[in-house]
Amino acid sequence: MNRTENLDTLRNRAGEISALLKVLSHPNRLLIACELMEGERSVSEIEQNTGVRQPGLSRELARLREQGLVITNRESKAVFYRLSDQRLSDLISALCATCAEGQCIPSAFEEAHERSAGSEESATEFASVGSRSTARRGSRVRIKPDPYRKN
Repeated sequence: MNRTENLDTLRNRAGEISALLKVLSHPNRLLIACELMEGERSVSEIEQNTGVRQPGLSRELARLREQGLVITNRESKAVFYRLSDQRLSDLISALCATCAEGQCIPSAFEEAHERSAGSEESATEFASVGSRSTARRGSRVRIKPDPYRKN
């Protein structure tokens, strides 16, 4: 498959991929997905291993289940969760591999942050490193609130 075919495939599926990444963008959901890479887990095991408290854990598991990223297996009163697709496990493995040895933050962000000794110009430069559109709109990035999160 050549580069043009890859771009055409990505263009056709960009919305789907973007939606998946949005779901995984919440830290608790990402932690839960990482925990489920090891295999099927009960809610209490997920809570113990991730440190996410029960109310938040239930909300995040419901969101993952609603999006079709996890499936459940009920045994008596216990509910066990596992990832629904091997491709999801591969994606999470790739994310974990990029964060190996503390290298999650790209060096351009680190360099801009180090230079930002509080000056307004440096703060704008730091904001513009991640996105050109951010620099045009200013240093604030507006993100829609999570509809499943209650304030």
